[in-house]
Amino acid sequence: MKRLLGAVLLALVMCAPAHADKLIWIPTAEISKLSAEFMKDTSGDADVITAQLGFSKGFELMGRRYSGFPHESDATEIGGELQVLPEGFATPGLALGAWDIAGESPRGRRLFAVVTQTVPVVNWLPLWFKNIKLHAGLGSGSLAGLFFGAQTSLPFGFTLAAEFDTSRTNFGLWWSPIKPLRLKAESWGGDFTIGAQFVSPL
Repeated sequence: MKRLLGAVLLALVMCAPAHADKLIWIPTAEISKLSAEFMKDTSGDADVITAQLGFSKGFELMGRRYSGFPHESDATEIGGELQVLPEGFATPGLALGAWDIAGESPRGRRLFAVVTQTVPVVNWLPLWFKNIKLHAGLGSGSLAGLFFGAQTSLPFGFTLAAEFDTSRTNFGLWWSPIKPLRLKAESWGGDFTIGAQFVSPL
């Protein structure tokens, strides 16, 4: 499985942009570029490496490596997501997917359908709230039931994110000092994590 994740990371540099993405732990239906991410639990030895890449206009492959999780063996998951409907002016984007197809990771196999809609800025919101996106979906496994989340861009390259993944509430504060790089601080159900994400500028 380590070799498989390595192949995913290598292909990340070589493939075309993907058309699906994740928020913190939930999927979204929005268009994403190629990305690689490393997140570290500040209270222990757990870390997560995630790679996402696109093979064609509406399909994305995702690989994720879990290491150091308490009472869990190190594991790799592979999954995919298909954008069925791109987001339009009056219609949300729609994507269907499956993560951890082999069911070997700490979060297990998850099937899902998710929609994403960009919200026009309304007059009562402060002007520094921009690019507000809402995400909601239904899934199985650790995503069983209704999951939902939201994100908004702030000045100076900051982004706020929040989600409910059907079992816990997660929050994120991200900062992009330069375009390809995003520094991240997140709370996963109360566990504080830090890390970085590289997003292809292409």
